[in-house]
Order: sequence, then structure tokens, then C-alpha cells
Amino acid sequence: MTSYNYTINLTDCDPANVGSSTQKLNHLSGCDSIITTVTTLLTSYNYTINQTDCDPANVGSSTQNLTTYQGCDSIVTTVTTLLTSYNYTINQTDCDPANVGSSTQNLTTYQGCDCIVTTVTTLLTSYNYTINQTSYDPANVGSNTQNLALIKDVIPSLLL
Repeated sequence: MTSYNYTINLTDCDPANVGSSTQKLNHLSGCDSIITTVTTLLTSYNYTINQTDCDPANVGSSTQNLTTYQGCDSIVTTVTTLLTSYNYTINQTDCDPANVGSSTQNLTTYQGCDCIVTTVTTLLTSYNYTINQTSYDPANVGSNTQNLALIKDVIPSLLL
């Protein structure tokens, strides 16, 4: 009489079910059959996605529990970190009252975040000096006005 040996290959997502087992079956006619069951572990997946964002409200991590087409667990974790936004203030001075004030430019960084540049212009003090001179030469009598760029180089004694 013939005995039969069978091997059954199975897969499972649960590590507790992995392994092999043997079953011996006795037939009334005295023929034995041996059935070996081999269970292998299917892959579960864990993925981490790292990303960046300019908005602080989107920063943090989230987890999604998914199922593979074979019925096993897959976990996807998304971690979002904050990109830097920039605020700059440029302080400058000018002699022209028409240029005094502040202006703001809203720019975007190469990563898509805000970059705000504020320029503040204050007025430099202008000085008016009157110099009274006495001259015996009629050609030098009258008034003369000069706009001097660097008064400290022309009349250093006035700045002391």
C-alpha cells in the first residue's frame, strides 16, 4: 500500500503563526499519509516620509495604518519640519526729506517661504551757517550761498 507525503505552503502576516507542523493521518487500510504545513511570514511595511513646510500649523507628525494587498499591516509616518521664514529691517539715512519713511517688500525664498524686508529711512540733519565777513574790497561785498557736501572738510572750526 502506498503512503503519501504532502507539503502545504502557506503565508501569514502574524509572526506567531510562522513555522511548520506535521500531521500524520492513518488510513483504515494501513496506509499512512503525512501532511507538512509550512507557514512563512509576509512582509509588513513601515515607511517614514520626511517633508518640510513654511506654515507652522502643518508642522508635526502623523501616522496612517494601511493594509497591503495581502492583508498585512503597513504604517506610513509623515514627519513635517518647519522651514525658516525671514524678517529683515534695513535702517538707512538720507538728506532728502522726500526719501524719509519706511517701505516693506514681501518676497519669497527659494523654498517658497515668506521673506519680509522693511527699509526704514531717517533724515540726516542739514546745517545752515551764516558767516559774516568784513571786506575792504567792493568786489567781495554781498552774499554768497554754497551747498557743501562735507562741511567738516571746509569749515572744521564750526564743528568743534
